Amino acid sequence: MRNLVLMATVFAGMAAATADDLDYTYVEAGYGQVEIDGLDEDGDALFIGGSFGFGENWMVFGEYSTSEFDAGGGAEVDFDQLVLGLGGHFPIATSVDFVGKLGYVDVSADVSTPFGSASVDDSGYLLSGGVRALVAQRFELAGALEYVDIGDSDDTGISLSGLYHFTDLFSLGARFATSDDADEIGVFARLTF
Repeated sequence: MRNLVLMATVFAGMAAATADDLDYTYVEAGYGQVEIDGLDEDGDALFIGGSFGFGENWMVFGEYSTSEFDAGGGAEVDFDQLVLGLGGHFPIATSVDFVGKLGYVDVSADVSTPFGSASVDDSGYLLSGGVRALVAQRFELAGALEYVDIGDSDDTGISLSGLYHFTDLFSLGARFATSDDADEIGVFARLTF
């Protein structure tokens, strides 16, 4: 009987340790407000993304976002961005990971006015390093320093997010990012697999 109680205690501890692990296989989608230097109005943004964890410490990730701005005088500006990449996550404490990412970035901008339209697109890369932590049983925080180099311009910023896990599958979160050229705040839903 004593061995049975000991085994049950060990298995319960293993289950609790597994519940605290950070998962890197998920899809998410959300809405945000974006402010870009040089534009008077904030823009509405939609984004969808995800990550697929593989091996012990690796993941592939991607995100597509689109934002629309009313520039006044009948002019509209639309920005689209696609990021695809590879990342690694390495434990630095219990339920705390260092997360590094390297990604390909493709951006395009379309400007429409009553007098005509124009578009431009370019590509580059993203480097990111930060921390992701489960700070309570169902609450997660993350922060990263990000560097983006596109064409002949570059941008450095920080991103912060918080996520509440209602179940092992469904979570709601908020995110904030600020850089030299833009600021974004948003909310999102995540499904974890």
